[in-house]
Amino acid sequence: IRGATVQAISSPGNTVLDETVASAGGTFALDVPSQTDVFIRVRAELKQAGSPSWDVEVRDNTSETALPLGERPLYVLDGPVFNSGVADSSRDLLAATGWTGSAYTEPRAAAPFSVLDVMYRATQFAAGADPTVSIDPLDVFWSVNNTPAVGSIELGEIGTSFYRRDARSLFLLGDAALDTEEFDTHVVAHEWGHHFEEVLSRADSPGGSHTLDARLDARLAFGEGWGNAVGAMVMDDPVYFDTFVADSFGFSLESYDTAGMAGWYNEASVQSILWDLYDSAADDGDTLSLGFGPIYDILTGSQRATPAVTSVFSFLEGLKTARPADAAAIDALVSDENLDAIDNIWGDGETNDPGVTDLTPIHAELFVGGGPVNVCTTREFDGGDGNRLGIFRYLRFTVGTAGNYRIAVTTTNPPATAGQFSDPDFFVLDEGQLVLEPDLYLTGAANSESVDLIALPAGTYVIELLEAGFPNVYGYFSSSDPLSQTEMCFDVSLTQI
Repeated sequence: IRGATVQAISSPGNTVLDETVASAGGTFALDVPSQTDVFIRVRAELKQAGSPSWDVEVRDNTSETALPLGERPLYVLDGPVFNSGVADSSRDLLAATGWTGSAYTEPRAAAPFSVLDVMYRATQFAAGADPTVSIDPLDVFWSVNNTPAVGSIELGEIGTSFYRRDARSLFLLGDAALDTEEFDTHVVAHEWGHHFEEVLSRADSPGGSHTLDARLDARLAFGEGWGNAVGAMVMDDPVYFDTFVADSFGFSLESYDTAGMAGWYNEASVQSILWDLYDSAADDGDTLSLGFGPIYDILTGSQRATPAVTSVFSFLEGLKTARPADAAAIDALVSDENLDAIDNIWGDGETNDPGVTDLTPIHAELFVGGGPVNVCTTREFDGGDGNRLGIFRYLRFTVGTAGNYRIAVTTTNPPATAGQFSDPDFFVLDEGQLVLEPDLYLTGAANSESVDLIALPAGTYVIELLEAGFPNVYGYFSSSDPLSQTEMCFDVSLTQI
């Protein structure tokens, strides 16, 4: 058990007599008074102050639920009480799995420490790229009660393993009868990758369910592709696996076949690109072996501050700018995933447009007083998850001087079905942050929407546009039933007022 807090505690009294941190080999040394009854406790936490620094705790979300999440019980491993005697002695502790041959019939002491060890590998991996890294605190919640059912976190009904951005917490399945995650190391490292994005980089992803063989919103494709890739990097193994009680699945980031769905909207394409940039193997047009350092630098630098939405385009343009000598090799590598040469952060010049609806340019450009630009959203690729390619469209605009500006959106193909209407909604973003809170201008008005941006500073902004009548991850609906149309199109204009 590496990097964990180890304590010598008196018995009775439960007074901490000495405390240390386990070495990279799991060893520890503690000083206690002679002829004293003590026991050794290992806490499921990683604590390091200074530079580098981190703070990770593995807790039980289903215990003492009256407490706030971050105060729920921390997992610990206690050894037996012994007398310290009058001479130095050696004490070993084993966190047992609880498996007795056909089932988990004993306490599953190993589970939280297996999870903690992935966190140890991940923090050391980040520190290898940046010896001064400071990683914000992370709570990891695992419980034998955490099950694929959807409901109460307090009951363990977490649905799936996931990272919760608002709480900066990671939740992992532990239901031994269905699906348990403590030894699915790539899954655990994947979720840590989302924490990395949240606190060290930037993630504009709308979240929600996703699959390798789907055309996803570009932000989601990058976030999930990054999660799979960094899991492989942390574990030093390109073969991702996820086990279940009755089944399992896995794939290699080196050779996964996207079945004709390769592109900027596919997480398998993103994971392959990131892994090939990182690894030392030369294959399928991959001549680069950058390691993690250059990837880390872009994620914590230009990707974090990009005016575009975070996508494979913003990442690769940042990498090409930072490493001009590698630009041709980067373009050769991405061509195997059906991407054109990267021109800029906006994805201009990308010709991979798989839909019936025209989904390029990826960031359409608006000009002040330049007349409307028409873009269309589509549910062509959506299976009800609300985060697939075409549910959201992006536009960009630049204002050279601070002032008052109006964005107006008008539906150009209103629904013909009686009782239905289009409800265009949009968000204005400045480096991924909302310029205005959504409820200030999501009015629900039929077939149009507008907002006045008062005293808008000079700069470059992104509009995230959606049809609220299509099911989406934000849950907006323009009527009691989703629209029956597959495609909705809008004229978007920008004027100074």
